[in-house]
Amino acid sequence: MKIALPVLFGLLPPLLAWAQQADVASFTPQGEVRRIQQVAIAFNRDMVRLGQGDAPAPITIQCPQGGAETPKGRWLDTRRYVLEWARDLPIGTRCTVTLNPGAKTLDGADVRAAGPWTFTTGGPKLMQSLPYNGESNLREQPVFLLRPDAQPDLNSVDRHLTCQVEGAQPQRMQRLSRDDGLREMRQRSPQFQEAQWDAQGWLAYRCERAFPNSAKVRLVWSASIAALSGVASRAEQIFNYSVRAPFTLNVTCGVMEDNAGCDPRTGAGFGLTWPVAPAEFAKIKVTTANGQTIAQLPFNHNNAAGNHATKPFESLQEGGKFTVTLSEPLHDTDGRILANVREFPKTFTVARLPPYLGFVPQAGVLPLADKERAQLIIAARYAETKLV
Repeated sequence: MKIALPVLFGLLPPLLAWAQQADVASFTPQGEVRRIQQVAIAFNRDMVRLGQGDAPAPITIQCPQGGAETPKGRWLDTRRYVLEWARDLPIGTRCTVTLNPGAKTLDGADVRAAGPWTFTTGGPKLMQSLPYNGESNLREQPVFLLRPDAQPDLNSVDRHLTCQVEGAQPQRMQRLSRDDGLREMRQRSPQFQEAQWDAQGWLAYRCERAFPNSAKVRLVWSASIAALSGVASRAEQIFNYSVRAPFTLNVTCGVMEDNAGCDPRTGAGFGLTWPVAPAEFAKIKVTTANGQTIAQLPFNHNNAAGNHATKPFESLQEGGKFTVTLSEPLHDTDGRILANVREFPKTFTVARLPPYLGFVPQAGVLPLADKERAQLIIAARYAETKLV
């Protein structure tokens, strides 16, 4: 045991030196962070005396991209130092922080070399897009109105903004003039002011080629789109859309189980996949088998996606037929011609209802007085006379 003690005491100086090694405990922010107003570094040893907030800074910061203001530095306590800006750093800022050479702890120990640390606020991102993400009735060659959260390098946008039909190669987008963009915006929002276009930083783009109907489409704001400072982002933004269906006229009617033809108790529905002017319905003619023309269809614009009209079968007999013809091709409000015009004239059969005998449902309670008979209504259809 007496021999081991000198060996143990001989190991203490290196152990104590290791335990006293000063180091950087943490540093924030790092990488891409959208909103930055403070840089903070912490050490594992006391660096200054308590209350010495104006002691010399242990770090140096440089922001060559983005033109950020000079931050103010202070010690929060004996181990934590911060650099603070009066407001968030602008988008497109990149900064590098280095530990000052010869940095020492309060008791004179050298701080282990660390860093440098780099962070960025990233490149411009879209904060608003028109049509909205998820639009399910996208036109075939729409104008996209885009509002980034910072001024981008327009040449960068021209190179890297793409649109893509599902299953196809991405295609470049064409930047439109300010006047074209304003015209499109005012079609969407008539109260939009010209000054808002520049103040809010709107851009207008259109894909080089038209989209096919009913296709899935996406607009990609690439991660390579940079700010004026040249700073870009790590991740792209993707906006998904569905192109509207072809402009068609669909004639429908109710059907009965095990009975071909239209249910005569209902009517025929005339649905269009996109809005039309009221006068367009006058082009739809409905005639009976003997050539009788049924009155013009009523116009009903029931939603933003299309029009619908219903014609009851009042003048049609069971087992009869009616034919739908078009006096002229229909056009929607965008000028598209009916895609299924070759389906017309189209003839439909009205079904014959099966025999029926039963009670007619009556609401409420029927009072029954003494010596009076209860009366119930019976409905009969195609029933033998003796049953009735």
